Amino acid sequence: TAYRLPTFNDLYYTNFGRTYLRPEFSRQLDIGLTYIRTFDKAIKQLSIQSDAYVNKVKDKIVAVPGNNAQRWSIENIGDVNIRGLDVNLQTTWQVNQVALTNGINYTYQNAKDVTPTGAVSYQRQLPYIPRHCGSFVAGLSVDKLTFNYSFIYTGARYNQKANIGANYVEPWYTHDVSMRYGAMVNRNTVRLTAEVNNLFNQYYDVIANFPMPGRFYRFTLNVTY
Repeated sequence: TAYRLPTFNDLYYTNFGRTYLRPEFSRQLDIGLTYIRTFDKAIKQLSIQSDAYVNKVKDKIVAVPGNNAQRWSIENIGDVNIRGLDVNLQTTWQVNQVALTNGINYTYQNAKDVTPTGAVSYQRQLPYIPRHCGSFVAGLSVDKLTFNYSFIYTGARYNQKANIGANYVEPWYTHDVSMRYGAMVNRNTVRLTAEVNNLFNQYYDVIANFPMPGRFYRFTLNVTY
């Protein structure tokens, strides 16, 4: 079981808080499995972690953005049933001076409003909670150079309690890449990093009608002495 009181911001933040919020109470059941194995071959380590859970929540505290991204609505949802699955797979490889690490994450979450009086939202997915999301990350190190790649996916969502076409928010995904060079210069550690985020310049909204940046670049120089 878990018990959560509303935070100070939930209750009193300007144009945001709701002083009438009730505490959230939940009953949780979780079953997890972890498997880790090391090898003496090119693949050095394999790890798998998974968790399946069922939560029954009373007076769940949720935040939903309104027409203005600066003004969200905080409220209680009477009864919520959540069923979910988290899976994480990671491997580590080493061939001479070349090291490769990668990881895959996947989450399934069925979070439904089961409040008997919620005619519009009854048995519907909670706002802004996708049923499917995941990521893939990989890193390749060769001597002083490190290359990184990440892929993030978030499935379709609804921006209101009513799961209808007008409230549908498209799924989105992004590709990010970076390269880092590190060296010692006069006993100082120098690291130069170049990044390209949203590599394919995809249009996407994390919050409906508030688009995120397209392709952008970042260069960073760090010197430790």
